[in-house]
Amino acid sequence: MKNSLKIGVMLVAGLVFFSYVYKNLPNNLNSDPFSNIYVECSASVNQFIQLFDTHYESCNHPRKGSLHFVSENEVFFNDFIYTDECEYNYNCYEDKSLVTKQYFVDTSFDLKTRTFRGSIVFEKRLVASQWQPGIDKIYQRDYVIIFNKDFTKILAGQEESLYDDGSKSIRKYNYKNEEVGQRGDDFYYLIDYISPHYSFSPKK
Repeated sequence: MKNSLKIGVMLVAGLVFFSYVYKNLPNNLNSDPFSNIYVECSASVNQFIQLFDTHYESCNHPRKGSLHFVSENEVFFNDFIYTDECEYNYNCYEDKSLVTKQYFVDTSFDLKTRTFRGSIVFEKRLVASQWQPGIDKIYQRDYVIIFNKDFTKILAGQEESLYDDGSKSIRKYNYKNEEVGQRGDDFYYLIDYISPHYSFSPKK
């Protein structure tokens, strides 16, 4: 009985939340990705209700793990600063300076295919950690980012990391496409105003 009541309350709360989000979404349609922010998302195991989906969307806050498309020539990846002390941040450079914004170079955008290409070159190496082993050996990341039709999601494309020893690794963007990867390995981006962290306030 208690479990049924809990499920009912969660469903009602979810309906109210998504109704509020829908009413407060910006009215403008996106004809390109610029002037938009996209937050990094993944799939987390659904511990409560697995009737419809075994996983649910788990997205970062726009201040952490987000792609900012200012213009075709100004695109950057934003990192969140937890503290001024290097060792307590998610990303840090080898000289103990903090990672804040990582700007793309050699950028291009094809509107017909909705594809952005660019690279992040690490002039300073990142510090490896137990969560990111080997990241200190990466000198460049090449991105192929493919947007959906209304430019609200990045569900296809890839990040290719280039290592000092000449090796490469590829991480593909994916959302519920079993031909690309398992549901639990989903990795994608949502435009900030449809993510769970949208603040309902207009962008400046």
